Amino acid sequence: EVLLFSNLLTAGDIVVANTHFDTTHANVLSRGATPIDLPDPACADLDDPYPFKGNIDLTRLEQTLKEHGARVKLCILTITNNTIGGQPLSVAHPSVVPHFLRQAVKGGTLVIHGKGEQTRDFVYLDDVVEAMVAAATAPTVNRRVINIGSGEETSVRDLGQYVLEAVGVQADWIFKEDQDTGVQRMCADIHLGREKLGYKPRVSLQDGLAVMIAIDPRFQREASP
Repeated sequence: EVLLFSNLLTAGDIVVANTHFDTTHANVLSRGATPIDLPDPACADLDDPYPFKGNIDLTRLEQTLKEHGARVKLCILTITNNTIGGQPLSVAHPSVVPHFLRQAVKGGTLVIHGKGEQTRDFVYLDDVVEAMVAAATAPTVNRRVINIGSGEETSVRDLGQYVLEAVGVQADWIFKEDQDTGVQRMCADIHLGREKLGYKPRVSLQDGLAVMIAIDPRFQREASP
């Protein structure tokens, strides 16, 4: 952020975001610029079941752009907006891919909620970034909601098997059938991304696992003595 803002911001500039993290807020101020938070109003209503309370308020964003014009140099959309989003990650539901990888590398047990038949859409970060860059410059996507994912369903049980194969180990499985599995099926409809952004996911789940293991020491097995 220090390097980015030192090249992009000068005194009097404005940076808008769904919500700035504390360090981001401080780095904007250090350049003499003004950070403005524009969280979705739903974030203030604890009884509102709306699931995306970390969104940016598009109405206020549009008003801010009209009012300040060229002074707005950056618009930051924090994907994991836990600062004010009201959706903290439960410690009982860790991110399943790194959790399975850590368990496999340490020789631990894979714990599956339910029978592992629930499906999820796993997409590699590079594909998401490419889609976001394309969306930032595409001419016909203003205010459109575009799903980005792999477009493929993978059961949690199959994910566990792919992880074991990628790490090259075997493991014990525990199926906690009394645990809530959440949504039974989840798969992104990416047809609009293909149409409007030319989006096509390039990294398969298996290839993504292989890359994670290769570049992240946390997921690498210790060499045998």
